[in-house]
Amino acid sequence: MTRNKLLVLFGLFFIIILFLLWFLKPEQTAIKKADSPSISQSRKTKPTKADETSEQTETDVVSQARETLEEPENQLDDRSKASVLTNLVIATDYLKSVEDFGQLQATYDNRLSLTSTSMLQTLGAMMMTGYQLDKESVEVFSSKADNVYQFVFTVSKNSDDRLSFVGNYVPSTEQIEVVSMKGYPSTSDKAFDSDNALYN
Repeated sequence: MTRNKLLVLFGLFFIIILFLLWFLKPEQTAIKKADSPSISQSRKTKPTKADETSEQTETDVVSQARETLEEPENQLDDRSKASVLTNLVIATDYLKSVEDFGQLQATYDNRLSLTSTSMLQTLGAMMMTGYQLDKESVEVFSSKADNVYQFVFTVSKNSDDRLSFVGNYVPSTEQIEVVSMKGYPSTSDKAFDSDNALYN
């Protein structure tokens, strides 16, 4: 009889532990699933010959990036921009420091814990092939979620070779979710699939 009672108590204890683990997840996971604003992720097709012959300007890729934001008309103040920029620098410095592409990791310390593996590889590949963060390009906007900003920034090799990235930023945890890329990298004449971090 005592043995049966112990088994029942052990079973109840196990169920309570599972319940707590399931419903008391870390704040950042809950924010990502429940509050993270939606930014459209669209695949780019290979450009036509007319597109290939025309130069892609910074305005083109930045405009495309802004179009995916929830509230592109609500740009935030310099203090919010400084916070996002500081953490973008930490993230991109980390990506530039990784020598082996297979060693890329999205962690809390490098501020990329909310970024998907495919987008981590996409941004990482750009930084590893010589693109640099343009600090002056960072723009920060409000979103439909109270605790999330949205941002746009460009990386470039030169004035004619620019890419624009879009993401979410959680100020309470200083974590970044890079969501999509606009533009075509110069490392290949093929279209870059930012959803799968592969060249088509």
